[in-house]
Amino acid sequence: NVVITGRNAENVSKVSKQCSDVSPKRLKPLEVVADVTKEEDLHRTLDTTIKTFGKLDILVNNAGFGNLSLVSLLYVKVSPEYVHRMAAELGPKHIRVNSVNPGVVRTEFFKDLSLADEQFMAMLYSIVTKYPVGRCGQSMDIANAVAYLASDQASFITGLILLADGGHIAANVALITGSSSGIGAATAVLLAKSGANVVITGRNAENVSKVSKQCSDVSPKHLKPLEVVADVTKEEDLHRLLDTTIKTFGKLDILVNNAGFAIRAEITDSDFIQKYKSVLETNVDSVVYLTHISVKHLEKTKGNIINISSIAGIQAGHSMSPYCMSKTALDMFTKCMAAELGPKHIRVNSVKLYHKLVL
Repeated sequence: NVVITGRNAENVSKVSKQCSDVSPKRLKPLEVVADVTKEEDLHRTLDTTIKTFGKLDILVNNAGFGNLSLVSLLYVKVSPEYVHRMAAELGPKHIRVNSVNPGVVRTEFFKDLSLADEQFMAMLYSIVTKYPVGRCGQSMDIANAVAYLASDQASFITGLILLADGGHIAANVALITGSSSGIGAATAVLLAKSGANVVITGRNAENVSKVSKQCSDVSPKHLKPLEVVADVTKEEDLHRLLDTTIKTFGKLDILVNNAGFAIRAEITDSDFIQKYKSVLETNVDSVVYLTHISVKHLEKTKGNIINISSIAGIQAGHSMSPYCMSKTALDMFTKCMAAELGPKHIRVNSVKLYHKLVL
């Protein structure tokens, strides 16, 4: 039994008939004309549902709209944090909460673009060339994902952000610094699992090879990552890292500035300045320099930069001034680069971690 709701009564009735036609028992859907921006309409929709069917098993929050520009084909409707929090909060009540994050799906939404046919087809072509499946999404692609998450087959799945993007990321080349262990390694493995070509780099050749094998094992096509042993504090190594990436793959789509470390240092320590310089050299200087030399490549691909920061950037810690300062600087660098590189179609974001315990 389904509840069809929207602001246009004619469209609601049209979809209702489609549902009834395919229903095995020709069940008639409940039709409710409502505006989700009005609380009284939301109450009426829910109350009518319960009055009609006596229960509610599945809630799909699909209503939404946004401005689609030729600059960016990505917008966020629901934050992952909200999904994760609701999954944690409602789990004890045996309520699962998941999210489907579509790529570009060809729906009625496109009619509002007011584009000439030539412009519209050019836009679609630019999208298709980035999607390994060779096409834009269809409404049924997303509907199938929703149906799966709502089914008993997904009874052990909650807090999931399901990407339904035609494998968009699979066409990407991702360079992750400090990817021979910890967060960097996990990021590389996940990107490889999504089909991306990844660059594994770190100072320990054995660890680099180990993570590279993990990536290859989970890659849908068993793509072999590029392995580059390098020290991010050395400019010549950063140049070699980037040059080897471009020579191997011909482009760069994603730069993850992950390499970093912390060391306890009190201002009265005899070697405080040495420790301070060492931390900033890795946590800030390497990020700035690698970003500096990568911009020309990321501009060509309308790429992304993700900087791995920390709550320490806004929360002071005893004997941790070098690390805290480095993350504060990284956060401001991220904001400045977002403003500066936005016109070049390069998105710059930061992931601020709370506690990191890497064993």
